[in-house]
Amino acid sequence: MPCSLTKTKCILILLLLFFWQSYSFSALVPVTFNTVSSIQGLPQNTARVLLQDRNGFVWVGTEDGLVRFNGYSMKSFRKQHDNPASLSDNYISALAESRDGRIWVGTMGGGLNVINPESGEVIRLEKQSSSDIFSIVQGIKDHELWLGTDSGLFHLDIMDNGTQNNRNKPEPNQFIFSKIPLPMNDGTPMKKSISAIVLVGDEIWFSTRGSGIGQYKSADGSVSWYLPGKYGLKDDTFNTIAVDHNGILWAGGQNHGLVQIIRGTGETQFKHYDKDNSEFAANDVMAIADAGNNKLWIGTWNGGLALFDPATGKAELYRQQPADPHSLASDIIMDILCTRDNQVWVGTFDRGICWFNPAPPFQTYRAKPDNSRKSRI
Repeated sequence: MPCSLTKTKCILILLLLFFWQSYSFSALVPVTFNTVSSIQGLPQNTARVLLQDRNGFVWVGTEDGLVRFNGYSMKSFRKQHDNPASLSDNYISALAESRDGRIWVGTMGGGLNVINPESGEVIRLEKQSSSDIFSIVQGIKDHELWLGTDSGLFHLDIMDNGTQNNRNKPEPNQFIFSKIPLPMNDGTPMKKSISAIVLVGDEIWFSTRGSGIGQYKSADGSVSWYLPGKYGLKDDTFNTIAVDHNGILWAGGQNHGLVQIIRGTGETQFKHYDKDNSEFAANDVMAIADAGNNKLWIGTWNGGLALFDPATGKAELYRQQPADPHSLASDIIMDILCTRDNQVWVGTFDRGICWFNPAPPFQTYRAKPDNSRKSRI
């Protein structure tokens, strides 16, 4: 039957139907938000780091304190100037749970703290390592931790092995810190910050801000450095490093996107995924999490959240839509956490935390607006 409209109008209608149909098949799950005041929830909107502990609680480190969320309410941990059994600083930059169940808290400016989750009491270790701690990782042994700091790599030996006896009243020699020498290829000391650490067997891989990617073998103390210009690596500044369930290493670059670290019998190689070849909305990768099914969750600075398939280079994007109250809270992602019940939690720079369940939509918790601190690092 001939079209009664003009040819141009027919073409426009067909194009609109095509795009509507394409959108209906590819549209993301709708999202909703809940808001919590600073009294009821987060102390501050920059959620820099997330952790789920063995009891299922989600810990959220912000620039103005730490909270533990149990699904219904939030318990706050903050510095109290008249209480030495409180946090040493409110700017939280790293979280980890050791095998004994204690929560380790790295700060910017206040060093390291450890929390007994049963009593809520805090032990300050701010003067025993670096002041600025960016990453904390449980070691192979139960009584050891690895710390990535502004002054390099540290090893922490917990002498009591996490027993109940001295958790809240540590002896002076209970915690033994050792700074790990990391000479560069020319023999000079490494002087850049370590932004993140991941363990692969007895190998400690770490990302840096300005010195590329490093590998430390604890068995023999050897160090390997990977800098731009070799092995396919383009960046020297990295925000994070992670390992997926297949044992594949990934790093988040500040300028050239996601990097796969290809290890084998020969030389280590690097493959970049960025805006040019992989549908990312930004090349500044802040967070990486294993999404299962050989996919990754990728959080970027000003490019939102992406569900990325390395096999195809395609990314399913979640972006903030200012006119849509059901969209992602912010395009600036600081951290991603995949919980044991398959939820995906997202810490943002300026809009608090979101969590996503594949069936229900996002929910977002935000403190009262606070734009007083806008530092990226």
